[in-house]
Amino acid sequence: MITDYARQVDDHRYPGDQEWLELDAPLMDHLIDAVRARGLDTALSELIKSLTDRVIDAGHGRDSFASLVKILRG
Repeated sequence: MITDYARQVDDHRYPGDQEWLELDAPLMDHLIDAVRARGLDTALSELIKSLTDRVIDAGHGRDSFASLVKILRG
């Protein structure tokens, strides 16, 4: 998976063939709830969810998780 994401980042192409951000986002909400329920720090989970929401809001909800790099690059 990491190799595939690295290729996507290098190619600036983020096909959501098997997973895409609009599919991942609700799962992240469940992850944050589970982390919180266990008394763990949710900062990292919330950061990733925030980045995901920003990419979706920018119109790239059908792109893969690797597309978060678009926000990180600015």
